[in-house]
Amino acid sequence: LEAYKSTVADILNDCTKKIILIEEYFKDMNLEKFAIEAHSVKSVSASIGATEFSAKAKEMELKAKAKDADFVKKKGSTFIKDYHKFLSILENLLNEEKKMQMTIEKENEESAADELMSDEEIKNVIGEVLSSLEDFETDAACLKIKKLLGQKNRVDMVQKLYVALEKIDDFEYEEAEAILKGII
Repeated sequence: LEAYKSTVADILNDCTKKIILIEEYFKDMNLEKFAIEAHSVKSVSASIGATEFSAKAKEMELKAKAKDADFVKKKGSTFIKDYHKFLSILENLLNEEKKMQMTIEKENEESAADELMSDEEIKNVIGEVLSSLEDFETDAACLKIKKLLGQKNRVDMVQKLYVALEKIDDFEYEEAEAILKGII
């Protein structure tokens, strides 16, 4: 899931720049460059499962490669509108994911703040975090760490947990594991 979200974010960033080129090449009827950009759109949209939009991009690519200016003129505006919709969907998807993640984090922090954990419970949760990291389930690991952040009476542990979260965010899993093992 993390890899997919990262891929979607990268595609959104890249395609937001590329749509400007597509619009420019369409306006200038530069079919060769239009075909190259349509090919790129076809590939990236297919890579995240947007098969319907990918098929439209493929059709535009093939028609532009075949120098079918009439087709590109006729369908190009609709393709560009669909491209904008595609980008909007990706942006909404990422925004909804962020909102959902923030809600989960807030709920976890609130519930964690309500109860203090015993040393044994903390060890068990850290063990679960380590297990999640070994399975590359970083979302699950981060949520479990955030559950521990409510242990306000253990300031030193909370500080180490924040550092571990940063390490996970930077894909430095071994460093995060070493910090977590130091807490146990």
